[in-house]
Amino acid sequence: MGKVLVEKLLRTCPGIKKMYLLVRPKKDVKQKERIKSIIDGPLFELLRTNYPETISKIHIICGDCEQINLGLSDKDAELLRKTVTVVFHVAASVRFDDTLKKAVLMNARGTRDVISLAKEMKNLKVLVHISTSYCNTDKKVIDEIVYPPQADWRKIIKMAESMDDELLHIIQPKILDHFPNTYTFTKSLAENIVYEKCDQIPTVIFRPSIVISSYSDPIPGWVDNMNGPVGLILGVGLGIIRTMYCDEDVVADWVPVDVAISAVITSAWYQGCANELKKKECLVINACTSNTKPVSYKSVTTNSLKLTKIYPFNRVMWYPFVNMTTNNICYQLQVFLFHILPGLFLDALLKLKGEKLSLMRIYRKAYFANMALVYFMTNEWHFKNGQFMSLSKVMKEEDQETFQLDLSDRDPMVALKEALFGTKKFLLKESPHFERTLPKAKSKLRKLFILHCTLFTGVIVFVLFLFWSNHSFLHKQIIKFLKYKLILEMELIHQS
Repeated sequence: MGKVLVEKLLRTCPGIKKMYLLVRPKKDVKQKERIKSIIDGPLFELLRTNYPETISKIHIICGDCEQINLGLSDKDAELLRKTVTVVFHVAASVRFDDTLKKAVLMNARGTRDVISLAKEMKNLKVLVHISTSYCNTDKKVIDEIVYPPQADWRKIIKMAESMDDELLHIIQPKILDHFPNTYTFTKSLAENIVYEKCDQIPTVIFRPSIVISSYSDPIPGWVDNMNGPVGLILGVGLGIIRTMYCDEDVVADWVPVDVAISAVITSAWYQGCANELKKKECLVINACTSNTKPVSYKSVTTNSLKLTKIYPFNRVMWYPFVNMTTNNICYQLQVFLFHILPGLFLDALLKLKGEKLSLMRIYRKAYFANMALVYFMTNEWHFKNGQFMSLSKVMKEEDQETFQLDLSDRDPMVALKEALFGTKKFLLKESPHFERTLPKAKSKLRKLFILHCTLFTGVIVFVLFLFWSNHSFLHKQIIKFLKYKLILEMELIHQS
């Protein structure tokens, strides 16, 4: 979301004088190198081509939201206090398996420190905090309001600062209570921090649901990670994922990243500029779509399978199929049969060929990812989104084409198709003109289908053979058992 926000602001808001980006080094890559690699990517191609001068508006501020006071130098902090008029707080750890300490310091304390700095900004017009629609999962109906705190954020931050990871890990289940993971818990804390401390600042709490590939702007299907439905499409389409712990009837809630970012910018404008003289309360927006475009996991999976057979991946490894279940024993059995056994066999073949790819490592990641998402893939929520739906109505007419928020005419199947094409192009690095390689990919898929049918037919025949070959033996054992029971009953009658 952060990358799309930066690109969209620079391309569509010419009045911006400077954009300060808080950036930390990552994996020994310096801040400037990280930003350059992002700007040189396909997402910024339209900006580089048509508005190259706007890139010079980016100014890097060295810092880290996981550090106290955002890791800012005194000089940079003072610069921000004097010049910034709008704050978009998008930084967060979105991993579900983060330790409680890391998640609290990044998502809760980091938010507290952003707000503390924002309150000292002399010209601040609005602060936008990116939250998540899943930070109140204990409620089945989630309104566009900030709910009462479920923990004291001050005490939780103090615990994270003073206790070691081992002790926090021991008491984590008690602290999380009904929250499924540290991410949802700390994002809930962050909302309460924003609501409590931003009483004098025009504020937006923006809650996107599951963010998926862009629908159209600036590139249809753009994606840079394998999270959510994109990972599902990729895993199923490659023939790697063949079973999922999931309720196929659950309606998932997704929002395209370009629609979400258009809503973020529009809400910032509305809250900060539309009625400057009127004091407004914190604006909470559920950027959710399930009540307008409901799509179940069964529908997504079925249509993904159809699309991956029409437009197969070049590197497909097996004929795509997937079984979904909500029974844990059944799921574990299918993991063993469809993932572990084939993974071990194919890894041995790949090793003989001298290739370094490890399918078992991929299956481990897929398994842990599925288990982390089980809570969300077997439960359903109703998100009220009146504020989100009304954003297009408060927007100026000349801006409605630039910031498209109307989802009524958007076909979920088109979005799924664009997501598939985006996955091929941006994640698998297939040729942009992949239709040229389509005949070869389809030919490979047909061969895999024949192999798939042959293998499953062979397994069925083998099982039937085992059954019938032991039929006479089983028959004799049953007759023997019945005779024994009959003799026993006769003896009991005789004794009586």
